[in-house]
Amino acid sequence: MASSDVFTPFFSRRIGLDGGRPVPLDVGARVVSQGDRASAGAIVARQRGGSAGRPGATFGVARLTRNVGASGRVGGLAVVRHTDALGGGVDGRTNAVVTFDGFARLSSTAAVTAAGAFSRTSGDGGEGVAAHVWLRNRASWGYVGLVEGLVTRGFTAETGFLRRADLVVTSPALYADLRPSWLPRGVRALAPGFEAYAYHRASDGRFQEATAAVYPLVAKFDNGADLGLRLDADVQRIAPEDTAAFRPLGLRLMPGRYRTARVAVYGATDPSRRLSARLNAGTGPFFDGRLVAVTASLRAAPSPRLALAVDYKLARATNVGPSRASATSHLLVPELRLALTPRLLGLVVYQYSALEGTGAWNARLSWEFQPLSYLHLVFNDARAYQRRGVLDGAGTRGAGSSSAGTSGAGTGAERGVIAKLSYLRAL
Repeated sequence: MASSDVFTPFFSRRIGLDGGRPVPLDVGARVVSQGDRASAGAIVARQRGGSAGRPGATFGVARLTRNVGASGRVGGLAVVRHTDALGGGVDGRTNAVVTFDGFARLSSTAAVTAAGAFSRTSGDGGEGVAAHVWLRNRASWGYVGLVEGLVTRGFTAETGFLRRADLVVTSPALYADLRPSWLPRGVRALAPGFEAYAYHRASDGRFQEATAAVYPLVAKFDNGADLGLRLDADVQRIAPEDTAAFRPLGLRLMPGRYRTARVAVYGATDPSRRLSARLNAGTGPFFDGRLVAVTASLRAAPSPRLALAVDYKLARATNVGPSRASATSHLLVPELRLALTPRLLGLVVYQYSALEGTGAWNARLSWEFQPLSYLHLVFNDARAYQRRGVLDGAGTRGAGSSSAGTSGAGTGAERGVIAKLSYLRAL
């Protein structure tokens, strides 16, 4: 089912991964049935436990959808995860989520998507509900939409995604597609717009935070390139009980209400060229300090069989919190794609995070041995490095950070090989 900004009851990457690190799977299977009016699918998988206090887990997923009328759809999803006991007083638990969802096209340009879910977790006594509605209209003049979402305090989706529990979110958005005759040659359209999010606590209705992004100037070019200006404004209330868990970039904050505003510029070249690039750079207040954020991407495709890419993200926060601390986050992701034959594809990705002190390799080989039937081989290698610590106002590293920086050999390596067979046969 389609995910939302509020909750997703099932996210496949929650199976076989733990905090971004691969976890061995003992066995797994998937079956899919598709017809003209209905489709169904199921997944079962067994995730191996680890020696470092990571319990094993068993997953079961079932999905059914059916078309209704000429342009409608209803569906249901059941997700169950049983986590084994660890011993030493840590009991096993079972988390089950049942979701019903639907889609309806109201006109040639307007549509609505809605979903409601119920969760229950044994042992924790956790029961809760979640729901979201997305109403939108997309036409030649642009887009307008509204998302309303609810997640109660007890709702848990251990095989899915939650923005947060105990939440009510309201998110309007409006984007224009303006094509006046006076536009310079090569400029296809101007696309100003805005989007906003407002978050309240579901249990008592108390305000938590609001964010807004305004795009006053966005130019889209005939060749697919774009250039724009973005203005961000945030209002956030941090309660005393939230300061321990909420630490952006690892920085400690004082309770209170924060108002910030930042400006960013972004642009991208023609993505169809053999060499293309994208850049997004912004700066401005960050809680009670300042932030500089840069995201850069470079793509090279010298031939139809070979593509290279490098993504880099930098976030530098200074003078934040009671100790006027600073922190820098570097995230580097190089990627190589190979098309050895039209049916034999390879992918190699490396991800390094300086702030988290982690590096991970992921290599995949996919072979389509017959139409729509695949054999996948996946190799994972994840390891921890010495972390780059947070600097306080005196320039010394905060508690728990490494005085040696990020240099040094990786430790705690975890490696795994996964084979996956997908076979399609028409009945």
